[in-house]
Amino acid sequence: MAAETVQTPEPSAAPVTAYGRALGDFPDRSAAENELLQCCRLGTTAKIAGDCPEESTEGNQLRASFIRFLALGGDRDAPVHEHGVQLEGGWVNDTLDLGDSDLPRPLGLRRCRLEAIVAIRANVRSLDLRGSFVEGGIYAPWLKCEGEVNLGENFSATAMVLLGGASITGNLQANGGRFDYVEGDAALLLDGIKVGGDVLFRDGFQSNGEIRLIGANIGGDLGCSGALMENPGADALSCHGAVISGGVFLNEGFTANGAVHLTGSNIRGSVECETGSFCNPDGIAFSMDRAEVSGSLFFRRVNLVQGEVHLTNARVGILCDDGSSWSTSSELILDGLTYRAGTSVSASSDPNDRVARDR
Repeated sequence: MAAETVQTPEPSAAPVTAYGRALGDFPDRSAAENELLQCCRLGTTAKIAGDCPEESTEGNQLRASFIRFLALGGDRDAPVHEHGVQLEGGWVNDTLDLGDSDLPRPLGLRRCRLEAIVAIRANVRSLDLRGSFVEGGIYAPWLKCEGEVNLGENFSATAMVLLGGASITGNLQANGGRFDYVEGDAALLLDGIKVGGDVLFRDGFQSNGEIRLIGANIGGDLGCSGALMENPGADALSCHGAVISGGVFLNEGFTANGAVHLTGSNIRGSVECETGSFCNPDGIAFSMDRAEVSGSLFFRRVNLVQGEVHLTNARVGILCDDGSSWSTSSELILDGLTYRAGTSVSASSDPNDRVARDR
């Protein structure tokens, strides 16, 4: 009886993956890309340069698609440590598109130059862009972040940064950041955002264009101490209908060239405007119409008010003011303003003075 022939099975072919999800899709890697690849495996930072680069060189270029590949977790030949993708001083070519992606590790692109970032409905652990320059802005509506988003320490953008509808468990930090966009829309658009911690625009923050937080829900403070927000003749800071569990800090040299709106907001802490400046000579400089402030409104030792001040139907816990802070406003409207108690630092804060100036 003839022996049966046993067929040896053919080795299975390598699984097919979407393009850009395998290391083999990135031949001819640059020196900076190879450095980042090695650092991702070791859990360290790829330090290409100490500062944000001003020009592209052979030594600092990386493809946005390669960064995306690593941010998505790499593959068997390119493992990514729990510390995630950490890059400093790189020049990133093309748009970094993270739309509809789940990033399992932190993403840090510090002091890098990027063309643009798109992260529609992306899920990220944390996003650190401190010191980076994003020429084409950031488009990340409905982003979800388990940790912190940091756009501070000389971060800058010359197109809109949009995080409308985003959900951030930690803080949204932009301390020392600069946002420039004056083509009729917001420089930083955060409408409907939910932030579990603080929203911070301090320590030299500058904006040229509207900062919008309409309908925002902030679990901590809105901190704008020392910030410069410019949008002359229009809205500089818009927080219509925001819910803020902490306080609002427009103090320590805060300056708005354009209207500041806390209209209809619910603020469970205090609103502090001491040493702030509010300038919008041809319209509203500061508005808290229909706002509810559980704590105090500190409107004393204000540096300058040019324009109208509106507090119609606002409800404040304690009003702490002085007459000189109101005196330079072109119109002071207090119809329906209520407060439980008032304190003053000068005799000119007599309530009758406020009533006399209410037109």
